[in-house]
Amino acid sequence: MTARKFGFDAHQNGYLFAYIGILITVMQGGLIGRLVRRFGERNLVASGLFCMIFGLALLPYSASLRILLLVLVVLTFGNGATNPSISSLISQVAGSEDQGGILGVAQSMASLGRIIGPIWGGFVFDAFGYQYPYLTGGIFMALAFSLSLSALKRKVPARETV
Repeated sequence: MTARKFGFDAHQNGYLFAYIGILITVMQGGLIGRLVRRFGERNLVASGLFCMIFGLALLPYSASLRILLLVLVVLTFGNGATNPSISSLISQVAGSEDQGGILGVAQSMASLGRIIGPIWGGFVFDAFGYQYPYLTGGIFMALAFSLSLSALKRKVPARETV
């Protein structure tokens, strides 16, 4: 997308990915603990998914590098809030004897998404244009968001500790 829209080469994209890496480090290394204590994992999952919808939808329409960098802040916040919060919720809900297996399945599903996502993205990029991997990604995030709203409302009984 950045090559088509902004004429970026691999070197410039490297700087962009370094920027994303710094944002993720700040989010997951410094902010996530404070945000969890203040808002809780359930709220962070919902708000993180919403930010990812918003970020993915706006990404291909960023008119300048400055706007792109701002949209990446929103997208990175969403990702950084969602992923650790989901893992935390899974570990809280799963029984101690099942935690490893359930977290393993969750990580396997995340890995599957990282396999299917680029295949899907490459297909819609070539077939429809550079905007569509992000727009369809936003649609998938909207589906996850709507599913999370109903799942996060459920009361989960406190797990027994051994």
